Amino acid sequence: MKNAQDFWHSLANSAIFPLPARPSTDIAWTATPFGKPTTAIDFVFSSGPGPMVSRDFAIAQGTGFAKAAGSTGAGKERRVWIDNVTPGTVSITINKAGVAPGPVTVAICGP
Repeated sequence: MKNAQDFWHSLANSAIFPLPARPSTDIAWTATPFGKPTTAIDFVFSSGPGPMVSRDFAIAQGTGFAKAAGSTGAGKERRVWIDNVTPGTVSITINKAGVAPGPVTVAICGP
């Protein structure tokens, strides 16, 4: 940059033509109910997220309710067992670095 005018010109051009946003590198996932009545929620990841435990999965009340009671699985598939189920929908988020957090809404059915 030769002078202040070049600096301001460069700054103006960067504001007008911003760099494109970086695509997300987070691991994508889907969640589906398991069983009738629903006893678990199945997760499929676009690639293996590494070790996970049930506390990595947060279940928020929607029109329904469920509480995580444990998890199983490995690789690209996990199953989170649930109890205290009230029929309706719940919102799932994942609290693990490198995994898209969500939320994803899942319909669950009770006994």
